Amino acid sequence: MAMTDDYLTVCPFFKVGKLTNNIYHISCEPPKGASTIKLGFYGQKLNTWRSKYCRNINGYHECPIAKILLEQLEKES
Repeated sequence: MAMTDDYLTVCPFFKVGKLTNNIYHISCEPPKGASTIKLGFYGQKLNTWRSKYCRNINGYHECPIAKILLEQLEKES
């Protein structure tokens, strides 16, 4: 599971958020076979995404990235 730099994040797959060239990027733990995964946001869309998925204990299960990772974990167990 990933470590986070955002103390409000509850998603175990969130890694880091960074502002680069006026685009806020969220990096998450990548699925198997990938080296990285990163999402880019402008403005309010970031806050909407984070509220819905990253900072919501029930909502992170619905995140498209988390769904993939959770499925992989289920297959491994």
